[in-house]
Amino acid sequence: MKNLDLFDQPPPQEPPRTRSTDPGTSHAGEAKVKPRVTKLRYKILRVLSDRGSLTTLEMADRTGEYINSITPRMRPLADDGFVEQVAERKSAHGVRNIVWGITAAGRDALREVEDAASKNRV
Repeated sequence: MKNLDLFDQPPPQEPPRTRSTDPGTSHAGEAKVKPRVTKLRYKILRVLSDRGSLTTLEMADRTGEYINSITPRMRPLADDGFVEQVAERKSAHGVRNIVWGITAAGRDALREVEDAASKNRV
């Protein structure tokens, strides 16, 4: 194994996956829990669904969350197919901002979470 110096970063780790030898219930369980919609992911999907395409700064303003909490969630949400980059916009300071939009899969995930929550209230 290579020794890491102060500025090296270890390679990203893949999340654990089921093995081909695992029983069918394990595969079904993995499919059920992936991808997850956490409370913050839910807030992001809800604001994109309600307001349309937004930058991370606009999402932070509308959800009341810190931008440093929103920004690192966007790429995983895109990797899961819930959001997509729809445009780029320059800020007043000339900084390039990604504009994100919710996908059909993101709307479906949002609906599933809300349906499950309404069933739990009954």
